[in-house]
Amino acid sequence: MIKDIANHVLSIGDKVVIISRIHKPFESEGMIIGLKELLNPSTNVLKQRVQVEVLETDICGVTKSWFSPMNLVKKESDFH
Repeated sequence: MIKDIANHVLSIGDKVVIISRIHKPFESEGMIIGLKELLNPSTNVLKQRVQVEVLETDICGVTKSWFSPMNLVKKESDFH
């Protein structure tokens, strides 16, 4: 189960707000199109990633990206 920064469960198709991005902070909206959990076998640390398709962006050419769930907030209208 992957949760956003506010502890809401994230699912494919949910709308989210991206609250920051490495080296270039911005706030943008998108829709979740992928979820994955990666286990680092040497450290036994589980990393969660969420693929978001950005609906509106001022950054040319960026339409899909993988984010940490701690950089996302589920839109209130999408609560289940």
